[in-house]
Amino acid sequence: MAPIAIINDLDQSHRLFESVVVHANDAILITEAEPLDSPGPRIVYANPAFTRMTGYSLEEVLGRSPRLLQGPLSGSEAPALIRAALQAWKPIEIELINYRKDGEPFWVQLSITPVASESGWYTHWISVQREITERKEREETAARLRVIALQNEALSTEIADRKLIQAEMTRVAFHDGLTGLRNRVYFMDSLRTTLIQSHAGGRYRACVLYIDLDDFKGINDTLGHRVGDLLLIEIAQRIKRWVRDHDILARLGGDEFTVLMGDVEDTKQMHAIAQHLLHAIREPVILAGTKLRVTASIGLCAIEERSLVAEDVLRDADLAMYAAKRRGGGQCVVYDERMHAAALADLQIKLELAKALEQEEFEVFYQPFVDTKHGTIGGMEALIRWNHPTRGLLAPHEFIPIAEGTGLIVELGMWVLRQACKDSLVMQQNSQWKLCLSVNVSSRQLEEPHFVLCLSALLSETGMDANALMLEITESVFLKDAGSVGEIFKDIRSLGVKIAFDDFGTGYSSLNYLRKFPIDTLKIDQAFVREMGHDPVTASIVETIIKLAQTLGMSVSAEGIETEEEVHVLRSYGCNRVQGYLYSGPIRLQEILEMLPKPDPFHSTARSTD
Repeated sequence: MAPIAIINDLDQSHRLFESVVVHANDAILITEAEPLDSPGPRIVYANPAFTRMTGYSLEEVLGRSPRLLQGPLSGSEAPALIRAALQAWKPIEIELINYRKDGEPFWVQLSITPVASESGWYTHWISVQREITERKEREETAARLRVIALQNEALSTEIADRKLIQAEMTRVAFHDGLTGLRNRVYFMDSLRTTLIQSHAGGRYRACVLYIDLDDFKGINDTLGHRVGDLLLIEIAQRIKRWVRDHDILARLGGDEFTVLMGDVEDTKQMHAIAQHLLHAIREPVILAGTKLRVTASIGLCAIEERSLVAEDVLRDADLAMYAAKRRGGGQCVVYDERMHAAALADLQIKLELAKALEQEEFEVFYQPFVDTKHGTIGGMEALIRWNHPTRGLLAPHEFIPIAEGTGLIVELGMWVLRQACKDSLVMQQNSQWKLCLSVNVSSRQLEEPHFVLCLSALLSETGMDANALMLEITESVFLKDAGSVGEIFKDIRSLGVKIAFDDFGTGYSSLNYLRKFPIDTLKIDQAFVREMGHDPVTASIVETIIKLAQTLGMSVSAEGIETEEEVHVLRSYGCNRVQGYLYSGPIRLQEILEMLPKPDPFHSTARSTD
């Protein structure tokens, strides 16, 4: 059957009906009217709501049986009733569990109706699915409450065993429902008891390990919450195998676990235990047909005589865990008092950031980059600074990570883009060379749904030449959904704006990024430049990166240049441009204007340095 050809021949009223189907909120499937055992029916149409609900595209389900939506939790009763109705050519309405493409189960209210031709022969089935997961969850919650009420009633009348009910209530109160581990309430009570007992003697008697999985949100977002839950259960069991029977293992919530360990002698022993846990967690696991290898960050806080408040101990372990994450994750960090002072300083920065943006306390500095072929200034990298009212001029590393965490980076990043574009026009008017403006953009900015639209409006507003603008991104951008990142890059390039891959090679940079995404420039990190002069292996890596970029039609930039020898080596490798303190550090706009050669009075346009 060819439903598309039939639709093209429908009259106006039928086309209106088609529009209703296409824009319906419920998932609609049309299948051929073949007996279920033959082996059909086969899907010939699915509306957009079906794709949104299940994750399957029309192309993926055409010609297949609707049974692809069923799974273990669908049971046998509902499918059997559906089969009986279809064999009798009768409509049916039923509730059952279906499965999305990523394996996540969900409840639907399903209605199936046979469709007959003018001659009276049944030709198709139309099924309409409405998701009712939330309603079923509410019903299940209500059912549990009714059971509890009956239990309480049985308790009051001594029909049920009082001890069994009390034990169940205690289990629910002090255990995590997903993993079966102890919960936060039990853990904190145990920690308070341990603090009281630990005040005798002057040695470390106990410690707290705060464990948090690295990039667990990314797993949930890409593979679904069902896989995320299965992963948490597996990780809980791995940790449990490494802790002793008298230690307290709990799940605080999300992907956060804690271990309260007693009878430990010193931080060396504690750290060794943490290393065993890190190794156990990073062992690969296969879930839903996908091989996963996750890491964790662990914060370790020893309980000393001065430790009095359980909440403070847990907070300190949490601070050490975040220190481990800032160092790249997959490691254990022991708490020291400087972390608390740093946390208070970060909190103060958070409180002051929004106010600073309102009061225009920020300023854009510029670091020139030099064309290795001509030795001329080819453009500028925009670098934000904060003119703090009491602490003076703050560098980006002192506040940008905090702005990332609070989401303020979106507004702050757009401010930098706008100001840099305005300043770039001033530079261009005062230079005889065509200059390129390079601006750093965070992954958080690119996640904004209207980023490209705002960028386009900003170019029109400022009059900035899109071809003279380059956005610098880091590999954290690629940790998101690759498909959406690729679309964003294409949209940016369609404006004429270029894209540079910053800090290439310092993390988990994949050559696949260079193949899949429209990148114009690779930027070699200064760590490679520093090692290049006395480490032949590093020099070979730098040369290989440059040759690879040239093969892919990309240009190469290097930062952190401090000596003429570094420039000479990079030029010999084919590096296009360099920047660093050999030429200039980040400076204000006025200082940049003084460095630029004045426009040639006999020519009306700037000359390119290429």
